[in-house]
Amino acid sequence: LSLVEVRRLLAVCGDDLYGNLVALAIFTGARHDELLALRWGSVDLMAGTAWIRESLSWARLKGEAYTERWRFYPPKTEAGNRKLMIPPEIVSRLKKWKLKSPKGRLDLVFSGPDGEPIQRHHTLRCGLHPLLRRAGLRQVDMHSLRHSFATIRIMSGSPVNEVARDLGHSDSTTTLRIYTHWFEGVRTKAPDR
Repeated sequence: LSLVEVRRLLAVCGDDLYGNLVALAIFTGARHDELLALRWGSVDLMAGTAWIRESLSWARLKGEAYTERWRFYPPKTEAGNRKLMIPPEIVSRLKKWKLKSPKGRLDLVFSGPDGEPIQRHHTLRCGLHPLLRRAGLRQVDMHSLRHSFATIRIMSGSPVNEVARDLGHSDSTTTLRIYTHWFEGVRTKAPDR
């Protein structure tokens, strides 16, 4: 999504489960599964930070004959274990959300009404996609919000290594490889300077 589209999406994000999930995704670039695994104990609302320490999966393991069940996994690389900065307007939203969010044994920031983990397809069907329709935008997925975060940050002048760290990439060349095509044809005033 472009910066204009992101603003339109944020304008329709309510102060509920999905509005807060989408807003946090936009402002941190965290992966969908990382946000679904985020626990209140990893969020410091006073400092405006959140630690990404795990992700949530609903996969069925090889050999299992029955339905999927949720599992928490550590990040694939050490760089995936990271501290994210949360802007003040999102901290404010999260403070309100913490008071009314479902309480559960897992202490999840984003959970079902029973406090248990929610499935990613549910957050799309009941959360992101209705918000996109309300904003009059095309349908994208949560990973597109991650791409929007990175693209907007790089286009606004953030150093690639800083964006790579926030995304949990262990090497900034990964970030460059993924996002280079977004900058083809973009001209800056650097030669003039």
